[in-house]
Amino acid sequence: MNSAAPVSVARPFDRTFRYTLAERWMMLPTAPVLLAAAVADAGLGALVMQDVPWLAALMELTALGLVALLPRMIAETRARWRLKIRIWAGSLEVWLPAERGYAALPPVEQRTALSRVDAVETRVEAYRAVGIATLQRGWSLRLKDGSRIDLGADRYPLKPLFETVAREVAARSGAPIHDLGMVDASASGAATIYGAKAPAWSAAALDAATAARRRRSAGRIVLLFALGEAAMILVKVLHILFGH
Repeated sequence: MNSAAPVSVARPFDRTFRYTLAERWMMLPTAPVLLAAAVADAGLGALVMQDVPWLAALMELTALGLVALLPRMIAETRARWRLKIRIWAGSLEVWLPAERGYAALPPVEQRTALSRVDAVETRVEAYRAVGIATLQRGWSLRLKDGSRIDLGADRYPLKPLFETVAREVAARSGAPIHDLGMVDASASGAATIYGAKAPAWSAAALDAATAARRRRSAGRIVLLFALGEAAMILVKVLHILFGH
C-alpha cells in the first residue's frame, strides 16, 4: 500500500525591516566623538586666546556648535536601535520613533491590515539653510479611511530603508505608488536641526525649475563642508608655523 506523498505547505511571508547592524553600531560613537571634538576645540581656543583672539573665538563657536548637535545625535542613535517594521500574515506592524528624517514625526506603534492601504505616496523634501538645500525622500501610506502612516524619510546618500518597506507594502497590498514631486520644508537655518517641520502631504509640488535649483544647491553641500574643514586646518597649521 502506497503512503500518501507529504503535502508541502508554503510558509507565510514574514519579514522584519531594521537598520543594519553596521548602521546602528556606527551611530554609537557619534556623540562621544562630538563631545571630544568640542572639548578639544574649546581647549585649543583657550590656549590661543592671548595670541590670536579671533581664532580663539572661532574655535569656541565651533565647540558650542558641536555641543548643540549632541542631543540630536543621541536621539538619532536611539532611533536607529528602536525602529522596526514587520510585514507578516497580511499585516503591517510598525515601531517608529520620532527621529526618522530631518523633521521629527509623531512616534507610531501600530498594526494594520495590508488590505487597508489605499496608496503609497512619496516625495522629495527640501530643507534649506543659508542658501543650501538638503534633500530627503519621504514615504507615507494613505489608508482607506483617510488616515496615514508616515513611514519616514530616506536621507541622501544613505541606503534607503523606508523605500524598501514602502515598495514591499505596495507589492503585497496591490496599492499604487504615487510620486508627488518635490516640496519645500518650512524650516531653514538652525531650525533645520531642532525646529524643522515636515510639510503636509497636501502641500503643492515645486515647479520643475525650482526643483532643479534645489537639486543643484544640494550638490554643493559636500564641497562646502570640505572647503570649510580645509580652511580650518590651514588656519591651525599657519598659526603653529608663524604664530610665535
